[in-house]
Amino acid sequence: MPTENEKYTNIQIKNLDNSEVEVTGEIPFQTVATHRPKALKHLSNTFTIDGFRQGHIPENVLIAKVGEIGILEEMANEALGETFVAIIEDKNIKALGRPHITITKLAPQNPVGFRMLIATMPEINLPEYKEIAQTIMSKKEEVIVEQKEIDDATLQIRKAVHHHRQSGILGPDGKPLPSIEIPDTELPPLDDAMVKSIGDFKDTADFTTKLTENIKTEKAIRAKEKKRAEILEKILQKTTFRLPRLFVESELAKMFAQFEGDVARAGISFEEYLKQIKKTPDDLRKEWLPDAEGRARGELILHEIAEKEQITVPEHEIKEATDNLMKRHKDVSEENIRDYVRHILTNSKVFEFLENIESP
Repeated sequence: MPTENEKYTNIQIKNLDNSEVEVTGEIPFQTVATHRPKALKHLSNTFTIDGFRQGHIPENVLIAKVGEIGILEEMANEALGETFVAIIEDKNIKALGRPHITITKLAPQNPVGFRMLIATMPEINLPEYKEIAQTIMSKKEEVIVEQKEIDDATLQIRKAVHHHRQSGILGPDGKPLPSIEIPDTELPPLDDAMVKSIGDFKDTADFTTKLTENIKTEKAIRAKEKKRAEILEKILQKTTFRLPRLFVESELAKMFAQFEGDVARAGISFEEYLKQIKKTPDDLRKEWLPDAEGRARGELILHEIAEKEQITVPEHEIKEATDNLMKRHKDVSEENIRDYVRHILTNSKVFEFLENIESP
């Protein structure tokens, strides 16, 4: 393995506006060459070639498919990830998220030239966030479940049971008949037989008790989330700092990825959805920019508090959550999932810290 001073050369660092840093330099070719096996493996897992199993494509076949320059580019990308980590550690750059990297020079047997734009942690002067949190958390609100909430939830369950029973009726063609809407008064009654058919309930009394508990739990969670949002909003109102443009772009990218996933789950392509609403991706970016900036500010506030209070997440918690997510998202890299888990769990622990500050 190359030593740290072999990972990059000719480094130049330039501080830009809005807490961003530009880093240019080169990676020696002998360092890039060490990444060839990993690059070949990644390409083998990426391409589908007739006659070969994905992940088991011979090197000569890959070369014929993407060419030596294509393999060299993948080697450079692999090396750049390692180089970025080395640079921010060696140069003590407080990077936020992943950099925007451009390869400026790429040729066989030659150093790889690169340019990195890195968002860095801005200077944030926090207000008295502990006092803000104490004031908000001191407002005690009892979670009460109204009878109407129980009645509304019970009605929805009766409707669901009705539609489920209707879906089992077949027409002359052997296909299920469409469910028929009926007045609420004609829906199946909530009795012991029904509640036993839909879950582990002894009788209607047991069902009502557990339903009430579930509604109360959901309301308590929403109340907790509301207080967390209020704490963060109050801290933000008393904090000013300049946002790194790259970090805002990163938040916008996350919003787009989440939205595209939601649209896909609805059974429509993102392009078709945009046609229906008569908007372009740029239109959405302009609309979402204020929300992205708000989210970015919130993330940086929580990050600053975590740093100041030395709030960290034990590795075993990160590993457990990462392993669970990996089972459901096998197409996402473990590194990305681990970063996501660390981020989410750290934010949660910051809020737990703020919620449990003892009065002086």
